[in-house]
Amino acid sequence: MEHDHNSEPYMEFDFESMYLPKKRTGLPYKIWIDGLGRETKNVPIVRVDIDRGRVCLNDNYILDDHLIPITISDDPVILGDGKLLYFEIVKKWIIKNKEFLLEQVLIAEKGNFISTLSFLEKETTKLPYDIRVDSFGSVRKVFNNRDFPIVRVQMHDRVFIDENFDIDKEFIAVTISDEPYIVHGYEIPQFDLIRAWIIKHKDALLKHWKGEFSDSDLIDATKADKKQS
Repeated sequence: MEHDHNSEPYMEFDFESMYLPKKRTGLPYKIWIDGLGRETKNVPIVRVDIDRGRVCLNDNYILDDHLIPITISDDPVILGDGKLLYFEIVKKWIIKNKEFLLEQVLIAEKGNFISTLSFLEKETTKLPYDIRVDSFGSVRKVFNNRDFPIVRVQMHDRVFIDENFDIDKEFIAVTISDEPYIVHGYEIPQFDLIRAWIIKHKDALLKHWKGEFSDSDLIDATKADKKQS
């Protein structure tokens, strides 16, 4: 059914991806859920997709000209010089759904963080878990805001990120040190294997944490002997 732009905006809380189609919001635009935008100094925003067809990504593409950033607040504003024909409708919708949108921003931020972590597959390391590693660990300020290097042990093969998702429980942090320990007090079955592996590969893991090793360098350095079971 064609949406009446003068009607009350509505929201169906059935979130399946990191964007909300027009048919779900009743808005004349697709809405993208962003994390805490680095370019917006950690101000939570949504992005309004004003492109009607395919987007041609090239050297001249300017994100804010196509996906208009709008703050999630009690008084939403457009960041930058972008223009939006139905801004007042979008503004009213953001105010009405502010709490939900802020929750989704946090989910997006968690997803963004996890997606930037590289992983060492258990088939390669011969450990009982996949290991997540972060080559930006020494400079990252979100979720790794600590003074010591870590790896993260992925506890389940499949991960569903929603408002109840706990990064530190699903991706358990373990220190990279001569005496590795679990940071947040969770338990990891067969932790002795993880501990011995970290000690053995400490130098390579630290180089990767500092950005001195690439992912492929680390994979090569930590690859288990093929004869191991």
